[in-house]
Amino acid sequence: MASGKVFPNYPAAIASTLVEGWLEEAAQRIRPEFDPRVYGDLDGDPHAAIQAAIDAASERPTGGCVVVPSGRFPLSNTLSITASNVSLVGQGSSTVLALDSPAAGKHIVSVTGTSNAPLTGVRVSNLRIQGHGDDSGATADRHGIYVRWSDGMKLSRLWASDCTFCAIRVDDSEHAVITDITVEAGTRGATGGWYGVQVANFTKGQGPRGYSGHHVLAAVNAHVPEHAVSVYLCDDVTVTGLVSTGAQNDYAVNWTGARRVIMSDFTLSTAGGGYIYVERDDTLGTLRESADCSFMGGQCRGLVTASAVQVRDLHGVYLTNAPDTSLTNVTLDCSTQTGTTHGVEIASTSPRSRLTDVRVVGPVKSGVRVSADDVSLTRVTVSGARGNGATNGGIEASGARLAVAGCRVDAGAGNGIYAASQYGSIIDNFVTGCAIDGVVAASADMTVARNHSTGHTGVGFRSGASAARLRLLGNLAQTNTGGNFSLHASATQPSVDRFNKGLTNDVQARSSSFTVGLLDLVNVVDASAAARTVTLPAASAVPNGKQYIVKNKAGSANDVTVQRAGTDTIDGATSKTLTAGQILRLVSDGTSLWNEV
Repeated sequence: MASGKVFPNYPAAIASTLVEGWLEEAAQRIRPEFDPRVYGDLDGDPHAAIQAAIDAASERPTGGCVVVPSGRFPLSNTLSITASNVSLVGQGSSTVLALDSPAAGKHIVSVTGTSNAPLTGVRVSNLRIQGHGDDSGATADRHGIYVRWSDGMKLSRLWASDCTFCAIRVDDSEHAVITDITVEAGTRGATGGWYGVQVANFTKGQGPRGYSGHHVLAAVNAHVPEHAVSVYLCDDVTVTGLVSTGAQNDYAVNWTGARRVIMSDFTLSTAGGGYIYVERDDTLGTLRESADCSFMGGQCRGLVTASAVQVRDLHGVYLTNAPDTSLTNVTLDCSTQTGTTHGVEIASTSPRSRLTDVRVVGPVKSGVRVSADDVSLTRVTVSGARGNGATNGGIEASGARLAVAGCRVDAGAGNGIYAASQYGSIIDNFVTGCAIDGVVAASADMTVARNHSTGHTGVGFRSGASAARLRLLGNLAQTNTGGNFSLHASATQPSVDRFNKGLTNDVQARSSSFTVGLLDLVNVVDASAAARTVTLPAASAVPNGKQYIVKNKAGSANDVTVQRAGTDTIDGATSKTLTAGQILRLVSDGTSLWNEV
């Protein structure tokens, strides 16, 4: 009886693609069938018999369908399809096409047209391919099924094992549909091939189709040591329902110089490798960056990154030369990660990247590290980040105009959010239980608003020396061992509204002379024992309109003198004197004048 796959409970989008493919396969069966047993000795020389059937189908103007029966058929050479409208169909996993030695040929099945006349209407389906590869190395020109110069190629219900490099490679082609593919652990090696499925344009855009792809990959299950799916210099590709295991040497998914690639509903369970790598290609003389790629609905686990066989230090997700890339509803388990890497690394060459509803667990350094401009992080959750450097954090950022909104950072060994992002905004986030500080603003012109920062060993909210014109608006800080708010003295012109909760300095009781700090909004001075002097901050160090209040406590026996800093003036004077019970309200003009109001 024919052996076929059981139809699983796929999401609707994947199931629709699979059913469409199965119906098209049934329609192709209406074409004349060619039985290899008619064209040769399938037991004695299976390659000759199957190839003869393919050639006979190729000679018909309307093509034909070569139907291979169940059995294992060792091939002495590559099976080659060079004509349109030819199908090669088996009886399920019980139909095995195998190359038993490297001398037998480069590929198991080769489908090749020409650049000016790509093949159309070709299908390979419902069979198993078995190569002669192992895990000791990769030979880049040997694949299970190799397709080049085709349009509308259909590859479906295929099993592959022991392929030397790619189980399936589709090159310089358009509109391929690759569905229901299983790349299994093989009998010779521990994995099914170096790569699972690769779609590429190795003419590097110089062919008649440029970088066009428009390929669809659905329900691919790959156990390989490197990339389960690789997209190389190929645009407009959709990948859905990918399940990857293995990937101990590199990233499970790799886009290189690829644009508008969408991947959804994926599970990446690596044996130590990283999850997603989006990068540029620089083999053209000038680089071609990846761009506008999206990853939606994924579960990732198994990242280690400390192995001699790995080709690089591996982040969970690494975006470099990948502008406008987005991750949505993706979980990254980095709890077994080692080395010096991060959960998500967004390099400076990947501006306008977006993370939404992304969860990062236990990264060895920062959960998300951003060096690019105009990046947005929305509802990102980071727990247990292990990096304890001065700038490490659940979220660590240095690119300009960063937007962090609705995120949660819990129990990190470093800071909660560390942002050196000019014009950046940190709004509506919840940060708790970090070993250093909760939220650190370390660049100019940042807005930190409506955040909750609690339970840290350090400070709830801290500004760095370069955080000029920082706006702290409506934040809540509590139960932080190092204090709730701390503004660096060199961070000029901060704006701190009275709706920040946890400002321990907002009403200060003083019994000695002092200099007003940036957060000392209301100062009640007890001059009972002796006269006191209160020195104002420089008017230029606080924003225009900033108000401070100084009161000489009622019943004090002595005066309180409020004096300027430097050459500032207080309503034209150098100082003001307060008797017992008097109050002085001063507003800065942001340059050199304090106005009494």
